Order: sequence, then structure tokens, then C-alpha cells
Amino acid sequence: MLVLTTEQMKKAENISNNLGVSYLRLMKNAGAAAFMTITSILGDDLNGRHFVVLCGNGNNGGDGFVLASRLAESSDNVTIVLMNSLPLTESAESMYDYCKQMQIEILDLSFDINLILSRIRSANIIIDAIFGIGFHGEMPDKMATVIDAANSADCDIYSLDIPSGCNADSGKVASGSIVADKTIVFGALKIGQLLPPCCDMLGEVHIVEIGLPARAIKLLGNVASLINLDMVKDSLPRRDPSSHKGNYGRLLNIAGSVRMSGAAALSTLAALRCGVGICTLAAPKQVISSLSSGIFESLFLPLESDENGFISRKSLNTLKSNLHTAQAISIGMGLGVNDDAKIIVREVINCANVPIILDADGINCIADDIDILKDTNADIVITPHPGEMARLLNITTDEVQANRHNLARDFAMKMGITVVLKGRCTIVATPDGTIYFNTNGNAGLARGGSGDVLSGMIGAFLAQGISTVKAATMAVFLHGLCADRIADRTSMQGMLPSDIIAELPDAFALLER
Repeated sequence: MLVLTTEQMKKAENISNNLGVSYLRLMKNAGAAAFMTITSILGDDLNGRHFVVLCGNGNNGGDGFVLASRLAESSDNVTIVLMNSLPLTESAESMYDYCKQMQIEILDLSFDINLILSRIRSANIIIDAIFGIGFHGEMPDKMATVIDAANSADCDIYSLDIPSGCNADSGKVASGSIVADKTIVFGALKIGQLLPPCCDMLGEVHIVEIGLPARAIKLLGNVASLINLDMVKDSLPRRDPSSHKGNYGRLLNIAGSVRMSGAAALSTLAALRCGVGICTLAAPKQVISSLSSGIFESLFLPLESDENGFISRKSLNTLKSNLHTAQAISIGMGLGVNDDAKIIVREVINCANVPIILDADGINCIADDIDILKDTNADIVITPHPGEMARLLNITTDEVQANRHNLARDFAMKMGITVVLKGRCTIVATPDGTIYFNTNGNAGLARGGSGDVLSGMIGAFLAQGISTVKAATMAVFLHGLCADRIADRTSMQGMLPSDIIAELPDAFALLER
């Protein structure tokens, strides 16, 4: 499923117009699709319901005029409210004139405020067609009374394309915006609709086709996508009945310290559950001694540690001699950040010729020397949370959160790596500038250890020869899918990262059906 910027959507509409599917035709299609969505929810018999359609003076208002005309064919109680004077675009003006010919009640915010508020109080459904995806800045003060009344009304609000007041690119929401119960999205999701706080304003989302030619979308070039079940199914390799463990790769997992042995355990167990042929945990001897009795399927590479229980640089030769035996390397989970860890992480990145998943302290260890990511022979996946991304970019966490997709994409392209920017709606950004959004998962993942599980999953897929992009998108989706299944069955509150690992076999069974 595609996810577009406002610029891309406008470009697609322009190409469509040049290909013979006019702006007016797209507007009529959008209004008709919105009508069909409403009747699918409310039923075909709309008579007796009072619809109030709030229309702006642009093309979103035009979509509202089309919808109002369709509603008026089924209900004798439709009111149009002009929220920002008469329509300014030719297509919207055409549909406004048609509504006048149908003798639909049309009220103007500049003259009929008390009557408008009365109509809103009596409405069964309010339609928001004020601004659409072109909105930026602040909501006009003159609309505040009507929008406040709409948000407070005892009925559902249906927004056309996006709730008015939401920025369709950044996800920012202006004060006094519409809060929708349902949003009917035209053509494709917009990036801002996946980002907070806009994503909390949408209510129930319905995506409808409006007749954009396939060629118009193709000519956009590189567009973002949602990760979905079918994409992950197609990426999952099928296990050959004649295969053996060597066919499914070797993962070297460099993780853990005395204080953070759980990170080593979780990442190793997650990798084993994701089908890797052999996983070797490289960790301090004390960590392996404490974990080996509970992890039966892993191999172990005991390493020297310093006085604080972190991997010592004395183990560097041992590690380097084992790099060539692996098909993928995961490093950083519970590693700690000190001079020895920085040396080890840098040497692994410099010496490896296989894909590397760099997580947690592995990321922190290179934050002051990020160009090392460009100078390696290895394909690299990094999995920062917003704080770690901020350290890589030398900016604040708030700045990362305000521009997640652009920062992730730009960093991935600049460094030639795959970036998995974790958080609500995790983003996978690729070296060629493609962005994937993941919308599953829940707040039950907001606890220590969840990222260790994700890294182990990605490492397992990389070891099996799956590309960095597919490994990242598969793991992110499965991670969220497992969390949602657990939350549905038990709760978010009581969920543990180890529960995600236990849920993986059933998630794979779902994919293999």
C-alpha cells in the first residue's frame, strides 16, 4: 500500500489530468467513493438523517459538494456550510453550482453563524471537507466556533482525506483542528497520517480509490509503502525438505555484559526462533556461564571481560578470527559503551564482509565517528530508537520525532545503509531513499528488551541470505504482529519481550498458511 507526500499526490493528480482523467473527474470520483463508504457504514436508507457538510473554498470543499449532492439524492435533510467563502477552483465551483441547482440548503459562515450552530446541534453526521491535505499553519480564528461545536456534537464526524487542521506531510496538528471519528482517505495514505499526533485524529480509516491511472502513480518514481502481511509472506523463504542447518546461515551475535546479560539472551533466542541455522553468542565468560543452562540451541564463544563485566579488547583477536565463519553479525545489545567496546565495534565494522545489524550500544559506540558506516564492505542495518538517532545526528530527540521519516531517509542515503528508526510507526529507510512504514505493534513493546528481540530477528534473516531491506521489514512487521496478538489475548500491561519470542512460531504459522 502506497504512502504519498502532498507533493506526490498533487503530481499524480496533475499527471492524471494530462492523461485524460480530469481534476473534475477525480473530484467526482472522490465524492462518489465517500458516499459509497458512508452508505456501507450507515446503510442505503439515509432518509431521516441530517447531514451537515462543512466545505472550504478549495478542492477538498469541492469533494464535499460532490458528496453533498449524492447525499441529497437519498436524504432530504442536507446542509452545506461555506466555511471560507465561495469556491476558488474551477472544479469546486462547478460542483457548488450543481448543489445550488439541487436546492440544497447552503449557509455561509460569515452571515449565518447562529443558524449553522443550530444545524450542527441537530446533525446526525457532520462531514469535514474544509482543508484536506493542503493545510499548513494555523486554523483560522473565524472557524473556531463552528469547529468546536462540531467536535462537541453528539454525532460522528467524517473527514474527507484528512481531518482539517492536520499537516499531511509532518503529522503536526494545529490548535482547534477537527477530531474525526472516521476519515475517508482518497487514493493513498499520506505520510502525515502515519505520524503522531495526526494519526490520533483520524478515527477509523477508510482508503478509497478515486481513479488515478496506474501510470500516474508509476511516474512518481520512489514512493513510500506500508509493510503488510502479503509483503512479508513473499519475503519469507520456504524451507527445503532436503536442507540442513548449513543452508540457513550462521549468525555471530556479539552481545551482553554482566549487567545486561538479558540482552544477550533475548537477541539469541529471537534469532533461533527466526530460523537461523546456527547462532553463536559471543559474550563475556560470566554471561555465557549464567545463560548456557537455559539456551540449549546456541553455540557459545566465551570472551575475556574487564573488571566491570564488559567485553575486553583482549578478546578482539578471538572475535576477528570468528568473523569469517558467519553469514551475518549482530552487535551492540547490552554491550556497554566504553573505550574497549568502541574499539571492538569499529574493528568488526572495518573487518566484516557480511551483513551487520548494529543496535543499542553498538550505535552509541560509533556516534562520534559515524563516517565509519560509509567506509565498510559490509551491508549494515542500524536500529536506533529516537534518542540513539539523535546522538548519531547530534540533534535533540524532539527534533528527531518532529521529522522522523526525512531524517531516517536522508541518513540511510548518506551512509548507504538501512535504517530502522524505532518507535510508534517504525520506519525502515533504505540506501536508495525508499521508506517503509510499519503500523502494527503497540505500547506493550515500550519496555527494555523489545529492541534486543528485534535485532536478533533481523540478524537471523540476514544470516539466511535475505537482503537487508527485506530482513528489516520482515522483522519489524513480525515483531509488531506478535505484540498485537499477545495484547489481544492477554494485555499490553503484562507483556514481556520474551513473550514476543514465544509468539513467533504461531506468527510464522500464519505466514505459511
